[in-house]
Amino acid sequence: MMLTGEMLDTLTAPAVGQRFAHDLVEPATSRTSSVFSRMLGRSAPEGSWRFRSEIHVASLDYSVESLAVVDRHLEKLHNSLPDGPDGKDLNVLGSEQLRSVIPTVGCYVGEVLRRNGADDHVWTYHFDYLQQRPDRAVLIGEEPSPSTILMLTTSSGSFITPLGKVFKFLADGPGDATQALAEMIRQGVDNG
Repeated sequence: MMLTGEMLDTLTAPAVGQRFAHDLVEPATSRTSSVFSRMLGRSAPEGSWRFRSEIHVASLDYSVESLAVVDRHLEKLHNSLPDGPDGKDLNVLGSEQLRSVIPTVGCYVGEVLRRNGADDHVWTYHFDYLQQRPDRAVLIGEEPSPSTILMLTTSSGSFITPLGKVFKFLADGPGDATQALAEMIRQGVDNG
């Protein structure tokens, strides 16, 4: 999977990361907020998110089973992309669509994992995690990527990159299904 430098810069800009957490993650923990449906309904510009209108938002209840809906959507997006040198060519989506799909779907997936996981996961920015666990830089890199800008972490230092899972699914297909990851997390399997 290959992204142009401009698209990588767009996805990893500090302001974008702060917006992810402020607009998506923080309200998602509130009982009254349905962030994913809000993003699908009015925040994402019409036409900026391919197949967006085909998602049955009412079925997105933060259950592990709801990730089947997410996986079907990601598979449809994946199948619509042309092949690239390392998986699908994500550049075809354009930076607007990537800025919509990866953080929105990634944060929904992360919330499902957080709410249904065996461990006590919390949302953490890339740099905050590295301050706590500098030894993990070899795994996630010194600088944030679209996959690692916002992660779920535990007090033991393990981490999950739900945005990365969405990124990989788009590039590589159903072998990176989010529901399968959630089943493993629910059973307490982690990357420790």
